[in-house]
Amino acid sequence: MLYDVKVSLPPMLVWKTQTLNINVASLRYRCLLPLRYLARRGISSKIYDGADTVELIPQTSAIVFVKSFHPLDVETCERAYQQGIPIILDLCDNIFVDGYGVDSDYSPAQNFQLMAKRATAIVTTGPAMQAEVENALGLNGSGDDRPFVVTIPDGSEAIDDIHFAFRRTKNKRILRCITQLLAMVQRSYKQGKRKLKGLRYRIKRKVSQRLQRHYGLFERLPVPLDLKPIHNETAIDNKPVQKITIQATTIQETAIQATAQGPISQKAHKKQKNQSILCWPRPWPTAPGLQTVLWFGNHGAGYGNFGMLDILSVADALAAVNKSCPLRLVVVSNHRNKYELHIAPLPFATDYLPWHPRKIYSYIASSNVVIIPNSRSAFSICKSANRAVLSLSQGTPVIASHTPALDMLQGCVWLNDWESGLRAYLMNPEVAQTHVAQAQEVIAQKLSGDAIAQAWINLLNSLSLNHISNPL
Repeated sequence: MLYDVKVSLPPMLVWKTQTLNINVASLRYRCLLPLRYLARRGISSKIYDGADTVELIPQTSAIVFVKSFHPLDVETCERAYQQGIPIILDLCDNIFVDGYGVDSDYSPAQNFQLMAKRATAIVTTGPAMQAEVENALGLNGSGDDRPFVVTIPDGSEAIDDIHFAFRRTKNKRILRCITQLLAMVQRSYKQGKRKLKGLRYRIKRKVSQRLQRHYGLFERLPVPLDLKPIHNETAIDNKPVQKITIQATTIQETAIQATAQGPISQKAHKKQKNQSILCWPRPWPTAPGLQTVLWFGNHGAGYGNFGMLDILSVADALAAVNKSCPLRLVVVSNHRNKYELHIAPLPFATDYLPWHPRKIYSYIASSNVVIIPNSRSAFSICKSANRAVLSLSQGTPVIASHTPALDMLQGCVWLNDWESGLRAYLMNPEVAQTHVAQAQEVIAQKLSGDAIAQAWINLLNSLSLNHISNPL
């Protein structure tokens, strides 16, 4: 006798991201961190990135597009909608500002609006970003066919979460590297064939020219050099014979000098650059009485007033404090040239380190204070509090410009008054310790991995996904 046995499949979320580059904060905070702690609640996940073809299997509970609005994502969104799979759009940056995505061959904002028509819910990082989304979509809270917008903040990312991020994406990143390497080899092979063909042509041409010179067939040669006729006393048929000599001494000397000076100067420049990088101790040496102020983050972009140049808005306060309390500003970012041009000339000690998602933890722990200035532009006002949360979780106090995302840390972060904040934290460690301790309590309650996972479960339950209602 045959029995119809129904197998209960575990719920699964499909995450579609723009990239698997661990340096991209949206990948870590908006995808890898939630899915890690959701897995502990019995909810498995599968990640697709870039131009991957997304497979929507029967046990797919929902699909989450994490700042990924490629034309292929629009097609995937429509396919999921036709299959009745709930669609969630996760947006952490204000993609509606002028110039965003100008270097792409598609408009992220337009594709987002197309996908929003099929979305069940939209997740943002804070109230400012939520307001931008609702304004862009014309949402006013009415209508059952419109997506609702909720806020799930960036969580507190521990170093163990970074290790997990590298492990979770390792196989796909290796496969992607192999694919890119094979494509590069194929391009190099084609370029090599073209170069070989050109080399054969040049050799043939050189041989032909030498043969022509050997037999005196100068009239067939193109003569780009300075050729001077010299009359010989010997004549044939009463006609003077001309010998042609090439005045190439200067040209030869010039070529030799160019060959000698070019590579040597480039090599010297490269050696000097490498020495300037390699001589840096990690994280940095300590000096008696010298306080370390840290700024870290993306250097910026053309579509928004944010990034490394925000430091200039607080440079006067840093210079004033430096007179009575010597400090060193350490910049951790991804644009050394911008640092050398704008930050290095400031009238106090500065240093630069390249960004790395693992090393930033030791950089923060080795600093006395972290500064997070914000221009409050339409783009930057929507940024999350993840840098402040990361710094405070590592025991380092934060001075920041007030943004809506920092409201939850009110009283734990020194806001806006830069000179007073620097003096308070650098000269009175007790104040810094008190604020850090208060902040860490808030982080543990509202921004831990478990808290973020619970926020996602609440969202999924609100989508009437009954098989997720009681995970574990």
